[in-house]
Amino acid sequence: MSILSKLKSLFKKEEKIPPFEDFLKSANERLTTLAKNEMSGQLISFSEANYTCAEGARICVGQHASRDKQERLNYIAKVIGRGHESTIAHSNIVMLITFSGFSNLNSFMDCSGAMKFLYHSTRFLTNQDKYVVLIGGSIRAYKYLIRNTPYPGDNSFIQQIINLLYQSAEKEFFVDLIEDGVMIESKFGFQPYARTQSFHRDVMKNGRVFQEEEIDAEDYYQQITKGRYVDIVYADNFYNIFDFVNVFGFTLRDVLRVCGCTVIFHDFSRSTSQQITRHFAGISQESQRYVNYSESQFVDPTKFNPEKYPDRKIYKVFVDGHEMEKTAQDLGETLQKVYGQLIDQGMLKQDARGFLPFNVTTKLMMTFTYSDLIHFLNMRIDKAAQPEVQEIAQETYELLKVHEGSKEVFEINTLKGLILEVESPVYKQDDIKNQSLLDEIDEPIGLPKEEIVSVEEDKND
Repeated sequence: MSILSKLKSLFKKEEKIPPFEDFLKSANERLTTLAKNEMSGQLISFSEANYTCAEGARICVGQHASRDKQERLNYIAKVIGRGHESTIAHSNIVMLITFSGFSNLNSFMDCSGAMKFLYHSTRFLTNQDKYVVLIGGSIRAYKYLIRNTPYPGDNSFIQQIINLLYQSAEKEFFVDLIEDGVMIESKFGFQPYARTQSFHRDVMKNGRVFQEEEIDAEDYYQQITKGRYVDIVYADNFYNIFDFVNVFGFTLRDVLRVCGCTVIFHDFSRSTSQQITRHFAGISQESQRYVNYSESQFVDPTKFNPEKYPDRKIYKVFVDGHEMEKTAQDLGETLQKVYGQLIDQGMLKQDARGFLPFNVTTKLMMTFTYSDLIHFLNMRIDKAAQPEVQEIAQETYELLKVHEGSKEVFEINTLKGLILEVESPVYKQDDIKNQSLLDEIDEPIGLPKEEIVSVEEDKND
């Protein structure tokens, strides 16, 4: 059995094929089609951006995205029209572009400097004398590329990307580029897949109960998997993307870098959110400038470390010479009441927030690549991390193992193996020094240890 066959058998499942499976063709057909033209492109996967981006925009003001698709798109266009593009980072589009010829290579090189927010890997097909580029990233990153490439209208590589963007997102995401004449409104032909059935169920995993529900927003097709502090909103289907690109020589590591996952963290402290937002991702956070926090909750930081702090321990504090004896939770709630009193007396929310305790609750949406998400889990599940963020990261990991799309990576493979694939150097078959390290690794990527070298990147890359 070939390595590719073994890889496929690891990820095979009997569930219904996701909607974007219609894009997939046989490896021979893809290779033949791409080889016919000097430059051609293929859309591989896209997230349901009209929901995730609208939800990210509304989270900032403490609300939810509209259930009506057109209302969501209108709001996105309004936000972009005001110059605020951070919300459209909650999207991911994966595409494959192939080309030959010196002029096309120059076009690629001319725009490579503007691809810093896109993940991309390149392979050279010696038998076809062609380059193949695997690209993944948010709509915001693609727009940055288009804006910062000299003369995009004359760049064949950029034009291929624009043609694929017409097929993968609605025109409302590009109102500025349409107005500038870079994109043409009539060419947008994207039609999202509709799946309106809704359900709600409890899922037991490792002794813990998680909720699964299908979003009832129009045209949104992927389930949302909910936990105590974490909701997995969207995850690219890793297996489908790998199945599409491996024939061109792209590896598991390449795919982990271009696949995206959108997560909402909620009901946790704003102080802990500062540790999470340090990680590289698209970020939208509930704003204390616009949201009234008079009724928000205070998160007692001591409750996550019961070995260090006895339950209901009383602390003695002095305020203006007056002594108070309170538990940590009671003290936090007392301090928070100051904010409400200031709001009642006419102080603006953006000013009154300066008197809020740092541990009031917050909500945060982040869109990671799988590789960045695995790095986040590696850093924050560690015992050296603060207890609250440890609990959040651990729950994120457990949810990823049951969520549609991500479970094909996280259910089959151990976290240690995924960390190896993302963060460790490439192993060579003749490198005896690495053999002892391989023996210590717990099922990296779910493959037999002796076959790891077969799926790593080419030595000449």
